[in-house]
Amino acid sequence: MAWQPLLLVLNQRGVEFTNHLDVVNLGYDALHLLEQVAATGSEPPEPVSEDAPERVVVDALLDRLGRAAPGPTPDPLGLRSGLPLAELPGRLAAPAAPSASDLLSLRLPRTLALTAEGFAFFHPSGARAATVSAAELAALLLFGPTVEASEAFALHQQALGPAAIDRDHFDRLVEDAVRGSILTVVDPVAAPDVDDGRFKVRSLAEVFTQRKGLIASGNEMMRRPAAPGKVSVVALYENPIAINLALGLLLSYTAQYEGGRLLDHYELLPAWLASPKAIRRRLERSGPAVFLFSNYIWSVEQNLAIAAMIKEMSPESVCIHGGPSTPKYHDDAAAFFAANVGVDVAVRGEGEQALVEILDALGGVLAGRNGDLTVLDRVPGVSYRDGGEVRRTPDRPRMAELDVVPSPYLTGFFDEIVGRGVDFQTLETNRGCPYGCTFCDWGSATNSRIRQFDLQRVLDEIEWGARNNIEMLFLADANFGIFSRDVDIARKIVECRETYGFPRSVVCCFAKNTTKYTVEICSLLWNADISFFAAIALQSMDPQVLATVDRSNIKTEAYDRIADHLVGLGATVYTELMMGLPGSTVASFSDDLQGCIDRDIYASVYDTMLLPNSPMNAPEYRQRHRLEVDVVEVQPGVERTLVASSATFTRADRELMNLHRRTFRVFENLGLLRHVARWVRHTTGTREIDFYDRLGERAVAPGSDLPLVRWMVQDLQILVPPMSWAHFLDEVSRYLVEELGLPRSSGMDTVFMVQHTLISDLGRAFPAVVDLPHDYAAWYLELSTARRSGGRWWETTPPLESFGPATFVVSGSESINDAQWGHYLLEDLTKFYELDSPVMRGARSSAHKLLTATSGAAPA
Repeated sequence: MAWQPLLLVLNQRGVEFTNHLDVVNLGYDALHLLEQVAATGSEPPEPVSEDAPERVVVDALLDRLGRAAPGPTPDPLGLRSGLPLAELPGRLAAPAAPSASDLLSLRLPRTLALTAEGFAFFHPSGARAATVSAAELAALLLFGPTVEASEAFALHQQALGPAAIDRDHFDRLVEDAVRGSILTVVDPVAAPDVDDGRFKVRSLAEVFTQRKGLIASGNEMMRRPAAPGKVSVVALYENPIAINLALGLLLSYTAQYEGGRLLDHYELLPAWLASPKAIRRRLERSGPAVFLFSNYIWSVEQNLAIAAMIKEMSPESVCIHGGPSTPKYHDDAAAFFAANVGVDVAVRGEGEQALVEILDALGGVLAGRNGDLTVLDRVPGVSYRDGGEVRRTPDRPRMAELDVVPSPYLTGFFDEIVGRGVDFQTLETNRGCPYGCTFCDWGSATNSRIRQFDLQRVLDEIEWGARNNIEMLFLADANFGIFSRDVDIARKIVECRETYGFPRSVVCCFAKNTTKYTVEICSLLWNADISFFAAIALQSMDPQVLATVDRSNIKTEAYDRIADHLVGLGATVYTELMMGLPGSTVASFSDDLQGCIDRDIYASVYDTMLLPNSPMNAPEYRQRHRLEVDVVEVQPGVERTLVASSATFTRADRELMNLHRRTFRVFENLGLLRHVARWVRHTTGTREIDFYDRLGERAVAPGSDLPLVRWMVQDLQILVPPMSWAHFLDEVSRYLVEELGLPRSSGMDTVFMVQHTLISDLGRAFPAVVDLPHDYAAWYLELSTARRSGGRWWETTPPLESFGPATFVVSGSESINDAQWGHYLLEDLTKFYELDSPVMRGARSSAHKLLTATSGAAPA
């Protein structure tokens, strides 16, 4: 077996090693240590403690060295399959040597392979660009931010001292790195943003800048002199991009409640992203306050941490928590209070009426109460802390009329953050859900019947967002398109797009059981050139699973009608699936994934979380379906309660499902093997999901010789190739020949050339044109048409080899390619990863439209 590479990722944080998504950060000392181990093939001279972070990296490296076959290997990291991948078109020519005044940048992120000779960089063609030492790598990392060579050298000497390379060595390194496209010469006036008229990709630096601006706005509000004799009611949230509608509704209702009489005792402070330092200073100057938190899975940990800080400094302040992640079941609520000192009051269900009654009961008097909240006994729908106990009042009925709550958009509560980089407007047109799915807290939180906000109010709120140049509109309804008036709402969105240029994209959850209005809504948005994420949450397509989670009244046929219409338009379609639902099995989960492949749609696949207020969390349901749960830290300080096993699947089954989810996400959703899988299906009849599953299982098995595939399915977190995409595809092609027994052919060559050309990579220039042995676009069009008509398309579509030679064009722009490069692979799929070509999904490309116009059918 050949020597297997140890892959390291270079990003803005430095050098990282990822092992099953656990990340180890490596400084110079660790890199030098690994360099020694790779060169000698043995333990380092100085023992490495079992507790040291680099121990896991040393063990991984020794494991790979131990697998190598005896005897020298000429190039253990070279391409071996002979596929025609090296001449990938659309590359920028290697630049000339840099001048002394040039600004240089190390293009990040990217991967390295550690070899006996050092740390290897690779060209997209698969050839080595350079092999550097640990000291040289440390020098190159100083170009992560854009700097001049002289400044980088001074920093290098300061950081490494005697271990630093000298100036001549440094200058040669820089020149070679520029010629090898490792360092790039930066144009200081080039625009950093990507903007194609439909969406804007912001740099990480810009996101941090806008967050700082919002924090500054909140801090300014907290510095304002307190109103004499009044208690502050402070609303806080954590997201610098989105508007928190829930908190805005609380403030707008409080402001006008019974003619505004609560304002005699309280002042309302929409401080939003105020810093902890500003909060502390406000408490020092103005005394106790009421703090409002809206808890959901993405905000609850941070909210609880801020609330704990507030209570430590000001025990008499009152922290009120609401939202879906604030538990309603008795035992869970008691545990929530016991574990979190920053929770004084927990609100169950809708919060607007509860808040005004809480404030009214307190009467603006916090000082001197010493935590005595028994005045809340007459407020329905709350739990509160009473010494060492938790008191619970009766449940509150839902609000009969929604429009008694004024719009926070139209009453000015979000005016302070307009123009500060907020790109995401959340809007409710109604509340409620007619379904009672056990995994969801939506229907249970609103008691099912749908209530509507006034239509004119909704239209005015849409115009507010468009007038303020907010890019994305999120319609937070459970079933948008369920009412005829939703078509009028879509027309207003189109009108605003034409008048103001905004919104440029729409996110919504479409109605699940009807296509009566949804098809017209989608067509309106599509024809107005508004990007929309056509999401319908299937969760599963298996009848047994749907019955187990009380979702069997939602039919997949309605979804299929919508998906067929959207795919026919060329729109991007996606659904949401859940992994680990009660009633599911490994086989049913793979069938769900194949169902998405058959429909040519993206799928966001989520863990089944035990939401605090969902029917699935009811004790009797958990006992009946033998649910076991694990509390998992998904990122530092952020925990999720996940279903780990049930009556129908074991923990081992869930681990296998998770592997299948990752292979599906990487190979199908990201498109990295999508065309290879279609060709394999056509050639062998093997379902795409079975090809993915077997490839992933083979890659992670002991003794596997598919290290790059293993890295992709186990460790990939950002869109970067393992060494190069050529190496990855080379490994997959050898699997097809050696493991599946498929002969090398001109058809195989064609599909791998197309697959390689379609993947974002460093230094691409467009349009990219490649000469193919066979007309892949024409073959794919026939295949797609056959798939949409049903039947055994892999048997009725002609072989790829029966099509003559052709050119294949990938259009688009360098900016869109660059935006996709290095993107974090989030499950929510708010960005898609395919370059513009005749065979892309959801295509708005000229090539796609030409094919549609000439053939009468759209590629799926």
